[in-house]
Amino acid sequence: GLSNARIIIIIIIILPVWCVCRRTVSVQVDVKVRVPSRVSGRLGAPVILPCKFNSSFAHYTTVEITVLWRTRKFFEGPVIFHSVNSANNETLIKVNARERYTLVGNPREQDASLQLDWAELEDNDQYFCRVEVSRKLIYTSKHESNPGITLEVTGQPEILNLTQHRVNQTHQILTCTAEGNPRPTITWTNPRGNQTSVTRILDHYRIESWAHNPQVTGNYTCTVTNQLGTTSRSVYYQGNEVMLSFELLLVIICVSTVLLIILLAVGVFIWRAKKDKGSYTVGHPEDDINST
Repeated sequence: GLSNARIIIIIIIILPVWCVCRRTVSVQVDVKVRVPSRVSGRLGAPVILPCKFNSSFAHYTTVEITVLWRTRKFFEGPVIFHSVNSANNETLIKVNARERYTLVGNPREQDASLQLDWAELEDNDQYFCRVEVSRKLIYTSKHESNPGITLEVTGQPEILNLTQHRVNQTHQILTCTAEGNPRPTITWTNPRGNQTSVTRILDHYRIESWAHNPQVTGNYTCTVTNQLGTTSRSVYYQGNEVMLSFELLLVIICVSTVLLIILLAVGVFIWRAKKDKGSYTVGHPEDDINST
Protein backbone atom coordinates (compact mmCIF):
# COMPACT_ATOMS: atom_id res chain seq x y z
CA GLY A 1 0.00 0.00 0.00
CA LEU A 2 2.86 2.39 0.84
CA SER A 3 4.63 1.73 -2.45
CA ASN A 4 1.44 2.33 -4.40
CA ALA A 5 0.97 5.63 -2.58
CA ARG A 6 4.50 6.65 -3.51
CA ILE A 7 3.84 5.80 -7.13
CA ILE A 8 0.66 7.85 -7.13
CA ILE A 9 2.47 10.83 -5.56
CA ILE A 10 5.26 10.60 -8.15
CA ILE A 11 2.71 10.46 -10.97
CA ILE A 12 0.88 13.48 -9.55
CA ILE A 13 4.16 15.44 -9.44
CA ILE A 14 5.55 14.34 -12.81
CA LEU A 15 2.35 14.42 -14.88
CA PRO A 16 1.88 18.23 -14.89
CA VAL A 17 5.55 18.74 -15.68
CA TRP A 18 5.33 16.23 -18.52
CA CYS A 19 2.23 17.93 -19.88
CA VAL A 20 3.90 21.34 -19.81
CA CYS A 21 7.02 19.96 -21.50
CA ARG A 22 4.94 18.21 -24.12
CA ARG A 23 2.97 21.38 -24.71
CA THR A 24 6.18 23.40 -24.99
CA VAL A 25 7.62 21.00 -27.53
CA SER A 26 4.39 20.92 -29.51
CA VAL A 27 4.14 24.70 -29.80
CA GLN A 28 7.71 25.22 -31.00
CA VAL A 29 6.41 24.88 -34.55
CA ASP A 30 3.13 26.66 -33.89
CA VAL A 31 4.16 29.96 -35.54
CA LYS A 32 4.63 29.86 -39.29
CA VAL A 33 5.70 33.04 -41.11
CA ARG A 34 4.79 33.67 -44.76
CA VAL A 35 6.32 36.40 -46.94
CA PRO A 36 6.51 37.06 -50.70
CA SER A 37 9.81 36.48 -52.45
CA ARG A 38 10.00 39.94 -54.05
CA VAL A 39 8.59 43.43 -53.46
CA SER A 40 8.97 46.47 -55.71
CA GLY A 41 9.07 50.10 -54.57
CA ARG A 42 9.61 53.57 -56.00
CA LEU A 43 12.26 56.02 -54.88
CA GLY A 44 10.91 58.46 -52.28
CA ALA A 45 7.58 56.65 -51.84
CA PRO A 46 6.39 54.34 -49.03
CA VAL A 47 6.59 50.60 -49.61
CA ILE A 48 5.07 47.77 -47.58
CA LEU A 49 6.93 44.56 -46.73
CA PRO A 50 4.13 42.00 -46.22
CA CYS A 51 4.46 39.40 -43.45
CA LYS A 52 1.60 37.11 -42.40
CA PHE A 53 1.88 34.33 -39.85
CA ASN A 54 -0.20 31.48 -38.45
CA SER A 55 -0.53 30.96 -34.71
CA SER A 56 -3.35 29.39 -32.74
CA PHE A 57 -2.35 31.54 -29.74
CA ALA A 58 -2.19 34.99 -31.37
CA HIS A 59 -5.69 35.90 -30.17
CA TYR A 60 -4.99 34.94 -26.57
CA THR A 61 -4.82 37.96 -24.30
CA THR A 62 -2.33 36.17 -22.08
CA VAL A 63 0.39 35.88 -24.73
CA GLU A 64 3.06 38.35 -25.82
CA ILE A 65 3.83 38.80 -29.53
CA THR A 66 7.24 40.02 -30.67
CA VAL A 67 7.78 41.27 -34.24
CA LEU A 68 11.37 41.64 -35.43
CA TRP A 69 12.63 42.64 -38.86
CA ARG A 70 16.24 42.35 -39.95
CA THR A 71 18.09 42.90 -43.19
CA ARG A 72 21.03 41.49 -45.19
CA LYS A 73 21.35 38.11 -43.51
CA PHE A 74 18.99 35.52 -42.02
CA PHE A 75 19.06 35.33 -38.21
CA GLU A 76 22.28 37.39 -37.95
CA GLY A 77 21.63 40.56 -39.96
CA PRO A 78 21.16 44.00 -38.36
CA VAL A 79 17.76 44.61 -36.77
CA ILE A 80 15.85 47.51 -38.32
CA PHE A 81 12.58 47.15 -36.39
CA HIS A 82 11.60 45.46 -33.11
CA SER A 83 8.25 45.73 -31.36
CA VAL A 84 6.55 43.84 -28.52
CA ASN A 85 2.79 43.57 -28.14
CA SER A 86 2.32 42.75 -24.47
CA ALA A 87 -0.34 40.59 -22.82
CA ASN A 88 -2.42 43.69 -22.05
CA ASN A 89 -2.32 44.60 -25.78
CA GLU A 90 0.10 47.52 -25.43
CA THR A 91 2.78 47.88 -28.12
CA LEU A 92 6.34 48.85 -27.24
CA ILE A 93 8.72 49.86 -30.06
CA LYS A 94 12.24 48.84 -29.07
CA VAL A 95 14.05 49.47 -32.37
CA ASN A 96 13.09 51.69 -35.31
CA ALA A 97 16.20 52.42 -37.41
CA ARG A 98 16.32 56.09 -38.48
CA GLU A 99 12.61 56.33 -37.55
CA ARG A 100 11.72 55.16 -41.05
CA TYR A 101 9.46 52.19 -40.31
CA THR A 102 5.82 51.70 -39.28
CA LEU A 103 4.18 48.45 -38.21
CA VAL A 104 1.05 48.50 -40.39
CA GLY A 105 -0.03 44.94 -39.59
CA ASN A 106 -1.85 43.92 -36.40
CA PRO A 107 0.01 41.05 -34.72
CA ARG A 108 -3.21 40.03 -32.91
CA GLU A 109 -4.65 39.41 -36.36
CA GLN A 110 -1.57 37.41 -37.40
CA ASP A 111 -0.17 40.25 -39.50
CA ALA A 112 3.37 41.61 -38.95
CA SER A 113 3.65 43.68 -42.14
CA LEU A 114 6.09 46.59 -42.03
CA GLN A 115 6.00 49.85 -43.97
CA LEU A 116 9.17 51.58 -45.10
CA ASP A 117 7.98 55.19 -44.96
CA TRP A 118 10.22 56.51 -47.75
CA ALA A 119 12.30 54.28 -49.97
CA GLU A 120 15.91 54.99 -50.90
CA LEU A 121 18.09 53.23 -53.45
CA GLU A 122 20.28 51.97 -50.61
CA ASP A 123 17.25 50.03 -49.31
CA ASN A 124 17.65 47.44 -52.07
CA ASP A 125 18.38 44.34 -49.98
CA GLN A 126 17.00 41.18 -48.34
CA TYR A 127 14.50 41.55 -45.47
CA PHE A 128 13.60 38.88 -42.91
CA CYS A 129 10.46 38.82 -40.75
CA ARG A 130 10.57 37.09 -37.36
CA VAL A 131 7.56 36.50 -35.08
CA GLU A 132 7.65 35.18 -31.51
CA VAL A 133 4.53 34.20 -29.57
CA SER A 134 5.18 33.51 -25.90
CA ARG A 135 3.53 33.08 -22.54
CA LYS A 136 5.78 33.83 -19.62
CA LEU A 137 7.41 30.72 -18.08
CA ILE A 138 5.18 28.39 -20.09
CA TYR A 139 6.09 28.40 -23.79
CA THR A 140 7.65 30.36 -26.63
CA SER A 141 6.98 29.73 -30.30
CA LYS A 142 8.96 31.56 -32.98
CA HIS A 143 9.72 31.50 -36.68
CA GLU A 144 11.76 33.66 -39.08
CA SER A 145 11.23 33.79 -42.81
CA ASN A 146 13.97 32.18 -44.87
CA PRO A 147 14.48 33.06 -47.64
CA GLY A 148 13.48 36.64 -46.98
CA ILE A 149 11.96 39.36 -49.14
CA THR A 150 14.05 40.86 -51.94
CA LEU A 151 13.22 44.57 -52.13
CA GLU A 152 13.94 46.40 -55.38
CA VAL A 153 13.60 50.19 -55.30
CA THR A 154 13.57 51.86 -58.71
CA GLY A 155 13.64 55.55 -59.47
CA GLN A 156 13.87 58.15 -62.19
CA PRO A 157 17.27 59.75 -62.74
CA GLU A 158 18.27 62.69 -60.58
CA ILE A 159 21.19 65.09 -61.03
CA LEU A 160 23.00 65.29 -57.71
CA ASN A 161 25.68 67.81 -58.63
CA LEU A 162 26.69 70.04 -61.55
CA THR A 163 29.95 71.95 -61.15
CA GLN A 164 32.55 73.95 -63.09
CA HIS A 165 36.21 73.68 -62.11
CA ARG A 166 39.07 75.76 -63.49
CA VAL A 167 42.31 73.78 -63.80
CA ASN A 168 44.29 76.74 -65.17
CA GLN A 169 43.76 79.83 -67.34
CA THR A 170 43.08 77.77 -70.46
CA HIS A 171 41.59 74.52 -69.10
CA GLN A 172 38.29 73.94 -67.31
CA ILE A 173 36.27 70.84 -66.42
CA LEU A 174 32.48 70.58 -66.19
CA THR A 175 31.29 67.73 -63.91
CA CYS A 176 27.82 66.15 -63.73
CA THR A 177 26.92 63.52 -61.09
CA ALA A 178 23.61 61.62 -61.21
CA GLU A 179 21.81 58.59 -59.77
CA GLY A 180 18.86 56.37 -60.59
CA ASN A 181 17.74 52.75 -60.81
CA PRO A 182 18.26 51.48 -63.43
CA ARG A 183 21.56 53.34 -63.46
CA PRO A 184 21.25 56.26 -65.92
CA THR A 185 23.43 57.42 -68.79
CA ILE A 186 24.80 60.96 -69.20
CA THR A 187 25.22 63.02 -72.36
CA TRP A 188 26.62 66.55 -72.70
CA THR A 189 25.59 69.15 -75.28
CA ASN A 190 27.16 72.53 -76.00
CA PRO A 191 25.84 75.44 -78.12
CA ARG A 192 27.14 73.69 -81.25
CA GLY A 193 25.85 70.19 -80.50
CA ASN A 194 27.27 67.15 -78.72
CA GLN A 195 30.19 67.67 -76.35
CA THR A 196 32.92 65.07 -75.88
CA SER A 197 32.96 63.72 -72.33
CA VAL A 198 34.43 61.02 -70.09
CA THR A 199 32.14 58.89 -67.89
CA ARG A 200 32.85 56.92 -64.73
CA ILE A 201 30.52 54.50 -62.88
CA LEU A 202 30.55 55.22 -59.14
CA ASP A 203 28.33 52.35 -57.91
CA HIS A 204 25.15 50.42 -58.79
CA TYR A 205 23.09 53.61 -59.03
CA ARG A 206 25.46 56.58 -59.46
CA ILE A 207 27.41 57.82 -62.45
CA GLU A 208 29.69 60.79 -63.10
CA SER A 209 30.67 62.50 -66.34
CA TRP A 210 33.26 65.19 -67.19
CA ALA A 211 33.32 67.57 -70.14
CA HIS A 212 37.03 68.36 -70.48
CA ASN A 213 38.33 71.64 -71.86
CA PRO A 214 35.16 73.08 -73.40
CA GLN A 215 35.81 75.81 -75.97
CA VAL A 216 32.55 77.46 -77.02
CA THR A 217 30.94 80.16 -74.88
CA GLY A 218 27.36 79.38 -73.84
CA ASN A 219 25.17 76.90 -71.93
CA TYR A 220 26.47 73.35 -71.48
CA THR A 221 23.66 70.89 -70.70
CA CYS A 222 23.96 67.62 -68.79
CA THR A 223 21.13 65.22 -69.74
CA VAL A 224 20.52 62.12 -67.62
CA THR A 225 18.34 59.26 -68.86
CA ASN A 226 17.14 55.81 -67.80
CA GLN A 227 14.11 53.63 -68.63
CA LEU A 228 11.91 55.60 -66.21
CA GLY A 229 12.60 59.14 -67.34
CA THR A 230 14.94 61.98 -68.31
CA THR A 231 16.16 65.13 -66.59
CA SER A 232 18.69 67.83 -67.46
CA ARG A 233 20.47 70.88 -66.05
CA SER A 234 22.69 73.53 -67.64
CA VAL A 235 25.73 75.54 -66.63
CA TYR A 236 27.01 78.66 -68.40
CA TYR A 237 30.61 78.52 -69.59
CA GLN A 238 32.75 81.47 -70.68
CA GLY A 239 34.74 80.17 -73.64
CA ASN A 240 38.52 80.09 -73.94
CA GLU A 241 38.52 82.52 -76.87
CA VAL A 242 37.40 85.31 -74.53
CA MET A 243 40.04 84.44 -71.96
CA LEU A 244 42.69 84.22 -74.68
CA SER A 245 41.68 87.64 -76.06
CA PHE A 246 41.99 89.11 -72.58
CA GLU A 247 45.40 87.51 -72.14
CA LEU A 248 46.50 88.79 -75.56
CA LEU A 249 45.37 92.29 -74.60
CA LEU A 250 47.46 92.10 -71.44
CA VAL A 251 50.49 91.00 -73.47
CA ILE A 252 49.99 93.85 -75.94
CA ILE A 253 49.69 96.38 -73.12
CA CYS A 254 52.85 95.05 -71.45
CA VAL A 255 54.85 95.03 -74.69
CA SER A 256 53.62 98.50 -75.61
CA THR A 257 54.59 99.81 -72.20
CA VAL A 258 58.09 98.37 -72.53
CA LEU A 259 58.49 99.80 -76.05
CA LEU A 260 57.27 103.19 -74.86
CA ILE A 261 59.79 103.18 -72.04
CA ILE A 262 62.55 102.24 -74.49
CA LEU A 263 61.52 104.98 -76.93
CA LEU A 264 61.41 107.53 -74.13
CA ALA A 265 64.86 106.45 -72.98
CA VAL A 266 66.26 106.72 -76.53
CA GLY A 267 64.62 110.13 -76.99
CA VAL A 268 66.07 111.42 -73.75
CA PHE A 269 69.49 110.10 -74.72
CA ILE A 270 69.37 111.80 -78.14
CA TRP A 271 68.12 115.06 -76.65
CA ARG A 272 70.89 115.13 -74.07
CA ALA A 273 73.49 114.29 -76.72
CA LYS A 274 72.36 117.18 -78.91
CA LYS A 275 72.32 119.54 -75.94
CA ASP A 276 75.86 118.62 -74.96
CA LYS A 277 77.06 119.12 -78.56
CA GLY A 278 75.47 122.59 -78.82
CA SER A 279 77.20 123.87 -75.68
CA TYR A 280 80.71 122.88 -76.95
CA THR A 281 82.44 125.46 -79.43
CA VAL A 282 85.87 125.29 -81.21
CA GLY A 283 88.19 128.50 -81.08
CA HIS A 284 88.99 130.57 -84.35
CA PRO A 285 92.68 131.21 -85.50
CA GLU A 286 92.32 135.04 -85.53
CA ASP A 287 91.34 134.93 -81.93
CA ASP A 288 94.63 133.21 -81.20
CA ILE A 289 96.67 135.92 -83.18
CA ASN A 290 94.97 138.83 -81.42
CA SER A 291 95.63 137.28 -78.10
CA THR A 292 99.34 137.30 -78.88
